[in-house]
Amino acid sequence: MIPTLGTILGSGSTAAVALSYVILALPLLVAAALLASWHDGKRGARRLLIAALVYISWLFMPFRFADPQWAQLSAVISIFGWVWLVYAWASHVWIKGFGPVWVNLIVAVALSTLIITTVALGIARALA
Repeated sequence: MIPTLGTILGSGSTAAVALSYVILALPLLVAAALLASWHDGKRGARRLLIAALVYISWLFMPFRFADPQWAQLSAVISIFGWVWLVYAWASHVWIKGFGPVWVNLIVAVALSTLIITTVALGIARALA
């Protein structure tokens, strides 16, 4: 069984709730960055934007699977999709340039916040 963020950080903890919001907001921020890049004329941004919108539709799909195997497969697809979307955005920014700067900077700050907070919470939980 795949552990959820609540079981890792403690169910109902404020940190788990805050991190889950950042995790869910990151694909939306990436989609906004890709929309701005597409508007700016960057090649490949439209294809990534369509993939981001498909992933966001998958992520916020209200249907949940009753069968545990299908639910686990859904969770694995969601996790790999999130990692792929962040990787695709990072490689797009690295290859095509960081413009428009403002929206890509927001995504970079959110991703940095997620990484730093997760490491800090992991250290705090290990020392507790």
